[in-house]
Amino acid sequence: MRTVTYCTNSTITEAWGVVLGLPGELDAEEVGALAYFGRKRYGPFERVPSVVLVQRPAVGPVPPFWQQQLTWDNGRLLARLGHRYLSVHFLQQGDSRYHTYETSLQPAIRGWLETYDETLLGPPEHYPLDRVGFGYVNTFHFPASGFDLSTYFRVSMGIGVQTADKGLLALETNFRLFDASRAADVIVNLSVNTGGEEGLQLQVQTKIVAERRSAEEGSLKDHASILAELVSAKEAAKAMFFDLATDETHRIMGAQYAAD
Repeated sequence: MRTVTYCTNSTITEAWGVVLGLPGELDAEEVGALAYFGRKRYGPFERVPSVVLVQRPAVGPVPPFWQQQLTWDNGRLLARLGHRYLSVHFLQQGDSRYHTYETSLQPAIRGWLETYDETLLGPPEHYPLDRVGFGYVNTFHFPASGFDLSTYFRVSMGIGVQTADKGLLALETNFRLFDASRAADVIVNLSVNTGGEEGLQLQVQTKIVAERRSAEEGSLKDHASILAELVSAKEAAKAMFFDLATDETHRIMGAQYAAD
């Protein structure tokens, strides 16, 4: 498969990196401090109201969970902060498009990782890293009439019942694979649903998430190492998407390839 460097017609509606630590002692003041120092780095935030349900163990270390959602840059960027938890998201807003990881998301991820490093109390070994992940959501709209999913993605299915004659109204499938070359678990969700124009269009959406387990010595405070792990996870998710997509989808997206 040819390596895609970028797309001139990006269909990414959301992209994110997530960093999770191992369970640990809960510090009630930690998230407030992270938000404060993040505000000093990025400027004013808008806090997104949210309800998070956490099943906290009666005794022992607490697993990672997020507690606050903060947006900035007119809602284009969002961060979820929490106990041993960080995720940073790009969200498509209006005509804004995701260009490349290096320009659209990496600067925000780097800034928050540095904020965690500067804010968390104690040495790095107090914040062992569990895993990192990277995900993309790509959204497409196709005419419902004569729609064939295998034209756009390497997924084949057939429905041999009479009521399917007028076409597909909805579909959702999930599968999980292992990318041995990047040591990453890759989870794929593909959904098809009726869109606008009184059902004349279908919305096809792919959600691909790649996760890499950290080495035993990894730490939430080691932002340089985490950035490298995130790049590996991103490449695993990206490779899966473009391998799953057909040449026609590559064409629609304006895929540009690395020189051989």
